[in-house]
Amino acid sequence: WAFQKNQAKDKDNYANRKLGWVAFVGGKRESRRLLGDVILRQAAGLIKPLVRGKDLVARFAGDTFALVLNETTVHDSLPIAERVRKLIETSEFSHGNLPLHITASLGIAQLLSGEPQTAAIARAAAALKTAQDAGGNLCYRHDGQQCYPVSSAFSAREEQARDAAQTLANMWRETAENSESHGTGRPAP
Repeated sequence: WAFQKNQAKDKDNYANRKLGWVAFVGGKRESRRLLGDVILRQAAGLIKPLVRGKDLVARFAGDTFALVLNETTVHDSLPIAERVRKLIETSEFSHGNLPLHITASLGIAQLLSGEPQTAAIARAAAALKTAQDAGGNLCYRHDGQQCYPVSSAFSAREEQARDAAQTLANMWRETAENSESHGTGRPAP
């Protein structure tokens, strides 16, 4: 209708006409959009408790959220972003009787001194695209020059903590086995 009224060669024929009634005709594309809206609302409900009252969680564009963390350094925002990513990954979403599991890619940027907000948004978008291009379900940050993975750093820390815990458990087990084998109740020298 907008094309006919504004751009068609014979647009003068439509200049004084009015559209009396428009019906929404649902199809595959519209159904996916409606389902996406439901899922995004559920995701926003999960994310909001993770941020402070002065922070903002908002739908930014399409299927994109913006988390604006006021008075927060990029260093402090990284664990929050990773918690958001993991929460979405491990949560079950639903639409009617249909259970769904989704993942999220995150792009992080800090507003630099003297930088316009649009530049920080563009850097966050570049970090998001890098996360998606790297396979998705990842967090990346942009430092003003290039993008760096965040998720892999947290995964490495978790693996190190698991390895350390396993090493301590093995040491404890070995100490207990040695104590039993020598019958002294104390670790063997």
